[in-house]
Amino acid sequence: MEKMKFDITEHRNLEIELHNFKNIDNEYVFYYDETNNLRKFWFKNENKFNIPISDLSKNFVLGGVTHLKSKMNFDTDTLKKI
Repeated sequence: MEKMKFDITEHRNLEIELHNFKNIDNEYVFYYDETNNLRKFWFKNENKFNIPISDLSKNFVLGGVTHLKSKMNFDTDTLKKI
């Protein structure tokens, strides 16, 4: 069976224009971790959280850092402060 080839350039360009994507062709490096942190998790009052403890394991959050591949050197101390 012969493989079919498709030119998606026109469709890709329409999507970029439709969604106003920026820097779409830049190369990035991603460092990520499954943090399992809730977006809004806080102490409601003394020894109580805003959600039940049993719900903590039901959440999946992906956290991370990204940077341009061409700029591999960045100041990690500044990043940690931010």
